[in-house]
Amino acid sequence: MNPFDLKSVLLAKHAQHVALVHFPIALIFVSVAFDLLSLRKQNLALLRAAYYTVIVAAISAVSTIVTGILARQLQRESVSRIKHNSFVAFQPMQDYYKSATPP
Repeated sequence: MNPFDLKSVLLAKHAQHVALVHFPIALIFVSVAFDLLSLRKQNLALLRAAYYTVIVAAISAVSTIVTGILARQLQRESVSRIKHNSFVAFQPMQDYYKSATPP
């Protein structure tokens, strides 16, 4: 995978959660900054911006949670596939040693 190919990076099976997890966190900090600025400048527009930023953070948190659950599911499937493949790869060797040992 080419790290500079945006399509391959964003469409990787595990990459969506890693990319999305930063948005709710950053938006909460931006909301706090808007809120503090609205208190200092007594500006209603900044207070509204803080409110809407929290709403966007909550919506983005839902998508982040969903992609995290899917990424965890993909990780569990790949681990079980690796365990199955390693068992299948070593099965003939185990059968050989079982037949070669005396009773």
